[in-house]
Amino acid sequence: MSLPIFFFFVLLLAVPTHQASELITQTCDKTSYKDLCNSALGSANAADVHSLAKSALGATTLQGGEVTKKMAELMMGKAADVVQTLTDCSQNYNVAMDKIKFATAALEAKVFNDVKVGITTAMTEAQSCEDGFKGASPMTADNTKFSQLCSISLSIAELAKI
Repeated sequence: MSLPIFFFFVLLLAVPTHQASELITQTCDKTSYKDLCNSALGSANAADVHSLAKSALGATTLQGGEVTKKMAELMMGKAADVVQTLTDCSQNYNVAMDKIKFATAALEAKVFNDVKVGITTAMTEAQSCEDGFKGASPMTADNTKFSQLCSISLSIAELAKI
């Protein structure tokens, strides 16, 4: 392959990536958690704000899975009251994850009020998990990140409906 043709293909492949990167940066700048947004969505290959909202919900789903996994690990060898609180948290996250799935389906159907309801309910469930601990919570950082990703997803979904 000649050098000019090679550079043409490199340029062709780079333009969509650059456009996606610009979309992510410009969209994340409109959220409350810009750095987390850019970090979570930096590798997303989104063509528009709607697909970026789907990617944000996907990142939120991944974080919810990580939180659930951590809770299961924390339950090993803990006192009964901590295990009960973690079990309650696990139930909160089961509801939260169902609501994120609901929000994702609502985004696909472009029913933005349902997207909002699903995401805000998921955020409430994460807060309920946090509130269940008396004193220091071993889940604070995880619950915070999940809630922030929910907030990012909600912000981007709001932009997608414009």
